[in-house]
Amino acid sequence: MMKKVWLMLLSAVLISAATAGEKKPLRVLIIGNSFSLSVMKELPKIMDAQNEYALDITSMYIGGCTLERHMAEYEKAKQDPKHRPYAIDRYVTGQGRLKRCKGNLIEMLDAPAYDIVTLQQASPKSLDSKTWEPYGDQIVAIVRAKHPQAKLLLHQTWSYRPGTPLLKKWKLTPDEMFARVQSAYADRAGHFNAGIIPMGQAIQNYRAKHAPTELPVVPKEKLAKYVFPKSPSFQGDVVGSYRWSRNKKTGKMELRRDTTHLNRLGEYLQGCVWFGALFGADVPRISYAPKYLKPAEAKLLRQCAAAALAGK
Repeated sequence: MMKKVWLMLLSAVLISAATAGEKKPLRVLIIGNSFSLSVMKELPKIMDAQNEYALDITSMYIGGCTLERHMAEYEKAKQDPKHRPYAIDRYVTGQGRLKRCKGNLIEMLDAPAYDIVTLQQASPKSLDSKTWEPYGDQIVAIVRAKHPQAKLLLHQTWSYRPGTPLLKKWKLTPDEMFARVQSAYADRAGHFNAGIIPMGQAIQNYRAKHAPTELPVVPKEKLAKYVFPKSPSFQGDVVGSYRWSRNKKTGKMELRRDTTHLNRLGEYLQGCVWFGALFGADVPRISYAPKYLKPAEAKLLRQCAAAALAGK
């Protein structure tokens, strides 16, 4: 069964290398959650719009997954190979997005050699480097035993939008939250001898030019007037939006406020940061920009990404 899963996931590698100008794709595995899932929104489009680099990137995620849960799921899969709790999303340059499937960490690490593996802590725990112990060490040890050649990158998370309930509970501002996140990731990067994908810093750079505003709470009676896919404005930050999601019980689409995940502007910013981090590429030269962004907005987001990658 494991071979069948990877036959579906990996069959296009040789063809994709040829269609990408005979370039060998950079192979990347993301071990993550919803904060990394959004990498797959705009990064593939950035890749498709250029001819210099080739990418083979696999995202495995469980919403809200902590390092502790990653290890728990790994142990379950050791006992039961049919246990596949992760949604697997894969993009290969020249082949686009491949069919999504389910999988587990053992299967993913049994794949051909990766060049880069990324890891992150669940966002609410990202403020404290102690939450990485011992599970982060265990995961890194497993990854390096299987793929000693792979470079480890920590995907730096970010601070929430003003007005987020957890910020109020913690009595922190977004800047104070990021300062803790930044410290924790720097500590773990040193501990693991790993690099950092500075997504949180890129968001801070954007906020330095556009002070984030609290995402308004739209009354339920007003929300009910919106018809899918229309939603209230989320302007004021690259984090936070109103999102439609399907109610698992009723099957109906419902409009909800989200003050922790990236919105469309943030997803483009994330794609730019990852493109630069993976390839050491000149981010301001990225030619692709979503149609929903004005040229000046796209340029600013690329500048914020470039500054973060430069350590600013």
